[in-house]
Amino acid sequence: MRSGAFHKILVAPLRPYAEVDLVSWDGSSVLPEMRRNEPAVFCSNVPPRELLSAGSKNLIWIPMWDGVRQRPNSWWRGFPSSLRIVAFSRGIAERCEHAGFEYIRLQYFNNPDELAPADFSSGRVLFYWNRRGLLSKRFLRKFCDVVNVDEVILHDVPDPGYEDARLGAAHILPRSRKLTYCDGFLPAGDYRAIRDRANLFIAPRLYEGVGVALLEALARGAAVFGPDEATMNEYIVNGENGYLFDSHDMYVPFATRVRRKAGLLLGHGAMDVPDVLGMNQDWNAISTLDLVSLGNNARDSHAAGYVRWKASVPEYAEFVLSW
Repeated sequence: MRSGAFHKILVAPLRPYAEVDLVSWDGSSVLPEMRRNEPAVFCSNVPPRELLSAGSKNLIWIPMWDGVRQRPNSWWRGFPSSLRIVAFSRGIAERCEHAGFEYIRLQYFNNPDELAPADFSSGRVLFYWNRRGLLSKRFLRKFCDVVNVDEVILHDVPDPGYEDARLGAAHILPRSRKLTYCDGFLPAGDYRAIRDRANLFIAPRLYEGVGVALLEALARGAAVFGPDEATMNEYIVNGENGYLFDSHDMYVPFATRVRRKAGLLLGHGAMDVPDVLGMNQDWNAISTLDLVSLGNNARDSHAAGYVRWKASVPEYAEFVLSW
């Protein structure tokens, strides 16, 4: 699987220690040919059964919490003990402990000096990438009212399988607020340009494996909001360097429930259903947040985290390359 995130958490840190090739694989097609007697690292996708059954110690897996969080402990115990795991979230580390895997616990941070700092001098600009329908139109309007947002940059490009979660440009916000609407793929430079205009950020999904977009916002010093779930709550101290929404109040829109039930009845399986934040939030607390202080603290804490990340890279390289 090709991913900018995997370049950041795998290729870039290990490249000073070894030649690293990032090869696309969808988890089900024929596996590309690999070099013999060299470590094979699988990002997100579970390594194929034929490699697992060989019991080789050079097989490393980087699971993403959002992809495996619902798997029971019995599923984890089904892997051979020779599989070594890189854990970028607390939940993954806990599963490894329970199943007895050899693993390394890491936490990734960006270098704040490499990102444009958030600017609060020209109003409050919110960036939200609608990947899985986390925010309803009603929630977005309420948030903008409570926080006095001047402009919303809506990157309305849902993940595959979540196309029905698209919000659309019409009737999202009152006419008194500016909306910059993007409903198609953006080249990397264009994406960074709109991201860097924002000084507020709402996490795009309920769960994250690492959450690179959220980490970039923290490193920039934006005021970052996310659900009280992994991995957001592993980086955000609520009310200090960001804000965590109550994620226990969730709902699934009626039309989505109907489509899911119809899919099950027709034998199509359970469709991907958006996780939508409920309206039962502490809006009074949100209204009193010092957004500039949140952003400053986020940038400072991320700078300290980046020092820890860099210090952990030699051990990371040793874990992957010495088998």
